[in-house]
Order: sequence, then structure tokens, then C-alpha cells
Amino acid sequence: SLLATMHNIIRERTISMLAISRLQDAFDKDAEYMRFKAMAGVFIQNRSILESMQLSSAERLLLEQSKLIVMSMAPNQDQIVESLVYGEDVNMQRFMEHDLPVKTELLAILNEIANAARTARDESLRQIHTEYKHTYWSIILLGVAAIMIFIMIVRFVITRISTAEHALSSEKEQLEVTLKSIGDAVITVDENSIVTYLNPVAEHMTACSNEQAKGRPLSEIYQTVREDTGEPIQHPAWASQLDAQVVGMQRFSVLKTHNGSEYIIEDNTSPIFSKQNRLIGKVVVFRDMTHARTIERQLSWQVRHDPLTGLANRLEFETHLQEFVDNATRYDNEHILLYLDLDEFKTVNDISGHSAGDALLQRIATEMETCVRRSDVIARLGGDEFGVLLNSCDIRQGRDIAENIRRKVNAFKFDWRGASHRVGVSIGMVSINVMSGTTVDVLQAADVACYNAKALGKNRIWSYDAYVGEVIPVYIKHQ
Repeated sequence: SLLATMHNIIRERTISMLAISRLQDAFDKDAEYMRFKAMAGVFIQNRSILESMQLSSAERLLLEQSKLIVMSMAPNQDQIVESLVYGEDVNMQRFMEHDLPVKTELLAILNEIANAARTARDESLRQIHTEYKHTYWSIILLGVAAIMIFIMIVRFVITRISTAEHALSSEKEQLEVTLKSIGDAVITVDENSIVTYLNPVAEHMTACSNEQAKGRPLSEIYQTVREDTGEPIQHPAWASQLDAQVVGMQRFSVLKTHNGSEYIIEDNTSPIFSKQNRLIGKVVVFRDMTHARTIERQLSWQVRHDPLTGLANRLEFETHLQEFVDNATRYDNEHILLYLDLDEFKTVNDISGHSAGDALLQRIATEMETCVRRSDVIARLGGDEFGVLLNSCDIRQGRDIAENIRRKVNAFKFDWRGASHRVGVSIGMVSINVMSGTTVDVLQAADVACYNAKALGKNRIWSYDAYVGEVIPVYIKHQ
């Protein structure tokens, strides 16, 4: 139990460090930091209890080795976590690449201590059986004359066997308690993939009790599908043989339960072999990653989108632009880039304030989204500038869409606390084709065209012609 707790603390501290590196809220980060520090105290307390036990020299040597590793590793961990808590930049990737092998070594030492304990137990049992055989043959040779000695020896043997059975029963009970206390879900099956045990976490996540699950095929209790496609996954635990000691699934899969609940999980499957190296069962260990996955999706969305308008941000826009340029170059396709700059936007900020300006940008973004197709990309590039990528679009279609956007923005009336505002938009248009050059060239050309549209009257559309290297007017402002 002590070793299992220390094993879990090592894993949980790593998870806690990753959580601290991702949390944004200072209070959440501080709470996680306190939990991280508390786990160190529990680890030291468990190790102290182990040191007070009657350990063999080999076990004590292994425990000392683990202590040295912790002493060398803990200060660096604490320093990293404190840096994360105070918002300092930390290269978590490099730290984890250095830290994980050390933790793996520490976990291996803990496993060796457990193996040493099991070896001592097995040796004790073998000694008991040997003594029993010797006693049995001694009684046969002594016969009736040694009946009293025989009775005494039998009583002695029975007592030893009862003690051993009690010890084995206690160990089994302790193992069950350990499985119940593990934070991960655990399912064990026999060699035919028939369920033999579910710990409480597995009962909760599968919506099936241990008694209900026993004797049923694993495929009825544990059903997973791919997160991206929803296709059922043929789980390795269903197979009659396993080719590896530990088989891990893809990083994220979805566990579907009979009550309709779904969990995003990570899991792995390990075989259970007898002493004769025969497969006698398998154990499936999985954990709920739903919250972590949700946070990851949110962070991914925030990295790629503008927080004010919800449109793609400049980084995401440039990524799509590179794809469009590569597609045009490779397959001789044509696309259109529109570079938009709002006219009179500064007046709105000056008269009604920046809150009004932000609200106007949100409304304008919604209006412009109605003018493009589902395959197109619209982004806020910064301030009052927007970019639109028209997928598989020629110059004529691009002009029509650009004019539609210009008309929509020009006709939009924005009211804010008694004040009424109108804005226009100057648009620079450039074709993305085999002649366009790099993404930098395309953006620069669109920017030049937009600048001309704004400098020569505003609320206009100008196009950059790559063949002649000039900007030309597309539509003249309509009164």
C-alpha cells in the first residue's frame, strides 16, 4: 500500500506540474501548487514508515537509492514549479525529456522493492511446504511409537499453514484495497476476455457494477470509439493473444456507457502470465481525460482565433494563406485574397469610446461572414483590418464578393447610446495563382492595393495585377 501510494504521488506530481503550466487563473494555479507541495510531504511520510519496517538489506539498499534520486530531483522540480507559479518562462518540453527518465528509474526501484517483498513471501511459502513434507515422512517412519510426537508436529504444521493462509488472505485483501484506492480505472479479464473484476473507478465510468460485469465479455462492458470519426475501436484486450507487454491505445478515444454517458480516455492493456508463461488474463487501465481534453481544445481555439470577434487571427490566417499559395502553385488553381481596412473607424472610437469600437467590430465581423462561402476563411488581422481568403475563386467571382462586402458594410448603421455611426471599407484584392510568388508577396500586393483604395477616396476596391505589377480600380464608390 505504501509503495502504491508513493508510485501514484510520483505520477500525480508530474500531472500537477503540467496542470500548473496550463492554468491561467492565479488562484487555480496557487491551489494546484499547494497540492503539489502537499504530495511531497505524503511521499516522505510513507518513505519514513517503510524505513521503520523490518526490511531486508536488499530492500533497504533500494530504498536508499530511491531516496538519493528524490533528493537530486526534487529541488529542480520545486524550482520549475515556482517559476511556473510566478509566471516565468519555462521550457517544459526540455524539462520533461530530462525528468521522465529519472522518474522512470525511480518507479523501477519501487517496483524492485515490491518484487523483493514478493520473493521473500514466496521463499517463506516454499520453506513451509518443505517442512511439511519432511514432517510427513518422519511421522511415517516413527509409526505408532511416535504418535505423541506426530500429534505435536501435526498441530505445529497446521498452525503454520493457518498462519500462511491468513497471511495470504490478508495480502489478497490488501491488494483489493490497493486497487480500490487507485485513481485510475482498472478492469481485469481472463484469457477469453471475460470480465473478472472492476475497481470502483471503473464501475463509475462504465456505469456497471463489479457484480453485474463479472462473467460478461469485455466488449459488452468496455466499448470505445475514435474521437475524430466515431468508428468503433477493436480493443487489444479482446484479442486471444497480446504481442507486447503493454499495449497502449491512441492518445484519445471515447468510452461509451450504457446510460448514454461518454468519457474521453487514455488506456493501456497488459497481459497476465502464469509461472509457466501461459496467458491467463489481461488488465485494462484507463483514466478520464475529458476535462484535460476540453482545456486542450479551448487553448487550441484561443491560439488560432481572435478573442473579440471569434474570427481566425493573423497566425491562423497566414497558415491558411500558405496552404492556398501551395495549392495554387502545385495544382495551378486560382484563389482570391481580400485585404480590408475599415473607413472612419477611428471616429467611432473618438466619439463613443473603445467599447463602442469593439462592439462595432463584432457586428461588422458578423455582417461580413454572411457574404462569404463556407469554404472561405475570414480573419481579423489586427485593429480594424480584416483578411478574406476565397477558396477556388476567379477574379470575377472575387470582385462580386468584394463588392457585396463593401455594400454590406457601407449600408450598416451602428447605434450606440444615442449616437449613430456609419463606416465604410477599403478593399485590396489580389489573385493567388502560379504567378503570385510567396505569401509575403501576396500579402504585400493586397496591402498596396488596399492602401491605394483608401488613399484615393476610401470605400473602394482596388486590385493588384501580378502580370503588369500595378494596382487598378475595380469598382468606383457608389453614391
